[in-house]
Amino acid sequence: MKLALKKLWIIILWIVLIYAAQHLVRDILSDIFGIRNSFTDFGHRESSNAVWCGKYCKWTTFPIEIFYIFTSLCLLKAKKFGVVGWLMMIVIIPVLLQYLDLIIK
Repeated sequence: MKLALKKLWIIILWIVLIYAAQHLVRDILSDIFGIRNSFTDFGHRESSNAVWCGKYCKWTTFPIEIFYIFTSLCLLKAKKFGVVGWLMMIVIIPVLLQYLDLIIK
């Protein structure tokens, strides 16, 4: 059971790492350089509730994505979940809910 749970966390961390890296590159290409293509549009949608941050909305995701990349790499290298892993999961929950338009209305 413990081995299966460890494999599940490793899979989750790889998914978070790949998603965060893709999203960070997408944000840099589309928001900073103004490049729009199939890579920058893949898995992305504008939030209908993103009025709370005004003109700063495009910058609010950078620290979160960098945090995901850094913590995922640290956790995969350390091969243990610990406090940093739970902190990452706590940060992921509101971001996922906001992406699904369930909060910040």
